[in-house]
Amino acid sequence: MKRILLISSIVLILWVTFFSNMFIPKHALVASANFVRQYFKVDFYQENILLKLQNENLKAQVQRIKEDGDGPASATVRGAQIEAKIFSTYPFNMKDTITINRGSADGVEPMMIATVSDSVLLGQVVSVEERSSVVRTIFDSHWQLPVRIGSDAINGLFEGGSDPKITLVEKPVKVGDGVFSAAKEFPLGIKIGEVKEVKEDASGIFKEATIRTPYAVGDVQVIYLQK
Repeated sequence: MKRILLISSIVLILWVTFFSNMFIPKHALVASANFVRQYFKVDFYQENILLKLQNENLKAQVQRIKEDGDGPASATVRGAQIEAKIFSTYPFNMKDTITINRGSADGVEPMMIATVSDSVLLGQVVSVEERSSVVRTIFDSHWQLPVRIGSDAINGLFEGGSDPKITLVEKPVKVGDGVFSAAKEFPLGIKIGEVKEVKEDASGIFKEATIRTPYAVGDVQVIYLQK
């Protein structure tokens, strides 16, 4: 209902702008538009990001169910999640580590898993203060972990960095295949991203693939921590 009212208000403003520009001062139209934006608290960009992450979360959960029956209910078994907000690093856009507003006073512990939504891996807690913590992300160039790719669960080695990739891919994979963690430190099947590009490595024996994550670190404002 609220969305219908919002759309109706926008259409009305556009109609008035087009047909009545000679009679209504421009500043009045701008004020009307600002009122609509503030009243409905519109943030279409963040809403679009949230919808994309929810979609990726569902896809990751389906994959985990296929592999070992590990679905949404198992998150409760692993422990309650802690929601945390990310401190901004603008304009430096640091990706390898982020600082969050939750610490030991909130139950945060070193080595906790950080996710974007429930089932998309972002990183791991590396240091904890009373009211804040630092998370090392998968964009750290020293990050490595075994992964499985696509519905055939093809083995590979994930290597972090500003442009993450998978090396030592033992069998052919294709663009769009999901990439899921297979490391014992993380829930089996937690999603990392999707294959963006495939090529042969220098030896010609294995394949390499770059990865597309379903988010940009700079766009993420809230993450979730779990043991």
